[in-house]
Amino acid sequence: MLSKKIYKPMKREVVEDTAYGVGFFEGILKVIPEDVIFESFQEITGNGWITPDSTIPEIKNIVVTESIRRMTYQEFNEVASYLFSYPQAQRDKDQALIVQTVEITEAKYQEFQDAIRELMQIKTEAIDLLKNKQPEDSVIRFDLTPEEIQLKEIAEDQIAYLKSQELWEIGSVDYYEFGFMSNDLIDSLLADKERAYGEESDRTDYESYFGWFKAGGEVSNTLVAMPGTCLVDDLVFGDVNLQEDFREEVDSIEFKKLINSLRQLEDNKLQDLDKNNEAGRLSK
Repeated sequence: MLSKKIYKPMKREVVEDTAYGVGFFEGILKVIPEDVIFESFQEITGNGWITPDSTIPEIKNIVVTESIRRMTYQEFNEVASYLFSYPQAQRDKDQALIVQTVEITEAKYQEFQDAIRELMQIKTEAIDLLKNKQPEDSVIRFDLTPEEIQLKEIAEDQIAYLKSQELWEIGSVDYYEFGFMSNDLIDSLLADKERAYGEESDRTDYESYFGWFKAGGEVSNTLVAMPGTCLVDDLVFGDVNLQEDFREEVDSIEFKKLINSLRQLEDNKLQDLDKNNEAGRLSK
């Protein structure tokens, strides 16, 4: 099993250079968890990354790259040996021979043909999803209030800062996104009767929540986002506890500087908002 010191740069390299940029062996799709592939396709189709002109290699590259971006440490360990960047010393230690001489038999030829047909089917289904994708039903969710615009700017500035420090893609930090609660997440919460997150009548309230959420419509053990959710207080130091991911990457002094910088971005924007609100009251 890879150590986290090796795992993080390997994963970051795939995300930044794409799976084809790093290189991988055939068979990698078979070891990627099915739910990860489905979540990746949801992201891919939603962003329009696959078009009718996309080639099979391009689709495969997008699927593998996006899947690896979403993987946990344990999931990535299952596929790491399929990447060309996998350390040779670790490969020898695993005693796992990935490249094998394949005897071309009728059965093997048929297997290859089936794999090609499966990829073509994936491409067809992805294109159909793009064609049938409807715009968001509730336009009002995108009519942001001045306060929501300010919170959105804070989140964007914090993400940009973390990216500039190469700390956005560490651990599970980039699993979170800022905005309105996705319909998938609302559906999951209302469907979970055991935890009693709410009834269908609560949907409108959930649709108004604006803050940090776990990406991909996943229900975590904590309902992360509520109106005005703060990255530092709720994600880093709250129940989500992303500080452990940051502390693995930076020492204690740098961690304090990081938190101070993220808080300063929040304070500056909120002070601007208070000034604007005061000016608005005085003008009335």
